[in-house]
Amino acid sequence: MKQAGDEAERLEVEIIGGHTEITDAVVKPVIVSTAIGRIKADRTKIQVEAKAGDVIIMTKYAGLEGTGIIASDFEEVLKTFLESGEISEAKSTLNDLSVVKEGIIAGNLGATSMHDITEGGVLGAVWEICANAGVGCEINLESIPVLEVTQKICRHFEIDYLKLISSGSMLIIAGEEPSKTILAELHRQNIKAGVIGKLMEMTEQGIKDKEEIGNCFLVSNGKKQVIMPPESDHIYLVK
Repeated sequence: MKQAGDEAERLEVEIIGGHTEITDAVVKPVIVSTAIGRIKADRTKIQVEAKAGDVIIMTKYAGLEGTGIIASDFEEVLKTFLESGEISEAKSTLNDLSVVKEGIIAGNLGATSMHDITEGGVLGAVWEICANAGVGCEINLESIPVLEVTQKICRHFEIDYLKLISSGSMLIIAGEEPSKTILAELHRQNIKAGVIGKLMEMTEQGIKDKEEIGNCFLVSNGKKQVIMPPESDHIYLVK
């Protein structure tokens, strides 16, 4: 609760109520919250939607929160293949889980859509954006930022960092021109961000079979792989 109070003070918001309990259904405390906010009057009539041709921006790194969780819960295992500095770096990713700053920047500068990358990882978030907007996409694998320590951890546990919980990272969708302004401001405020792909028109196959989004692709070295609906996050495969 002290952490919640400190964060609320930093963001200048009020905690007006809540419910916290420990249950034997899980092995850790579960906190459930409801957030209430107000929008400025001059923005109430603004309605924008992600559309084909929009650019996909990603902030920070893939697998950010997953890296921190694994480093905290499996430190003894990590000691067998990582240096102490690498373990410290992995743990420190838990200090970068807020996307409030980039969300405000993108919202003020013309983003058509935003999605924080939580369970299901980068590919899960991409698929959900496309499914909601009724579009496809092409994502460039080589453009997705990932820490070297995250890659080492994922190789050891045989998991995919593209399907690993990545809270702290955000997908921002914007038109060609607004995306340049958004990126410039993110960089000015020392937030790592870059373009990882673009939204595309939906193919007939995609319209017919929305479960697979027929033209939602991950592209690497000229080869395309269909991005499927998100399954269980790979954090649950770590043992």
